Amino acid sequence: MWRAHRLPGSGQKQNTPVAAAYRPFTLDLRNWMVFRGEQQSSVHSGLIQLPRAQLGLTIILPAGSKPGNYEVQISTELGQRLAAAKGGATLRKDGGAALKVKLDTSKLGKGGYVPGIGKIGNEPYTYPLEVR
Repeated sequence: MWRAHRLPGSGQKQNTPVAAAYRPFTLDLRNWMVFRGEQQSSVHSGLIQLPRAQLGLTIILPAGSKPGNYEVQISTELGQRLAAAKGGATLRKDGGAALKVKLDTSKLGKGGYVPGIGKIGNEPYTYPLEVR
């Protein structure tokens, strides 16, 4: 969104971008163990829940995840991509990895989606997701 601002003493307007505020949110996937193979599944029960907002998302990746460049995407069950973000995962003090991205879920309707999280160039792991 752009707003016009007057420069002090100039009488002229200058267009400057207004930064959108991203709500901090942490998603902890440490207890989610995803198996490799054609049929990816998880041994964790329940749904991942995300609010409808512009999120400054910190994802604590599952055990064994490595640092590197990752992509997060949210799709419909039919594979239509609705939101995506890329970011770098870094090592945490506890030896795990954490990924930070800015992801906009504000335009998604409430309900179930298919998120994918994976290293860029690799097949993403999928999890059950509910946007609330």
